[in-house]
Amino acid sequence: MTEQRKINRRTLRDLLELIPRQNIGREANKRLVGGSFGAPPSDDIYRLLRKIDLIDSFRQAGYGWGNTFPSSIPLLRVDQIWTSSSFQPIRSETLASEATDHRYVVSDFRQAGPVGKLAFTATAP
Repeated sequence: MTEQRKINRRTLRDLLELIPRQNIGREANKRLVGGSFGAPPSDDIYRLLRKIDLIDSFRQAGYGWGNTFPSSIPLLRVDQIWTSSSFQPIRSETLASEATDHRYVVSDFRQAGPVGKLAFTATAP
């Protein structure tokens, strides 16, 4: 394992420790985690997200290739948005940007369950 992958895994583990573990009330399980994980979808780093029952929005509702790096000729899908079961991914795609060497991941979600049909968009560079 490369040093950068070790750093990425440690950073993600530290960030996930900030997410409360106990579900208190209806709002507690509404979680979105996104960003550049520095690893392709098959990497073991994502086990940390699956372990807390998050799902990959692109894998669930992806449109197009989904690769994000490098932006000019995207070969790797290192940028991702993951969600808890409170949100249902209804579409996820990548968009080019001149502001970064990664493509943006844009995912649309619907609030799951009987609460309603609230939809919003989350973006990760």
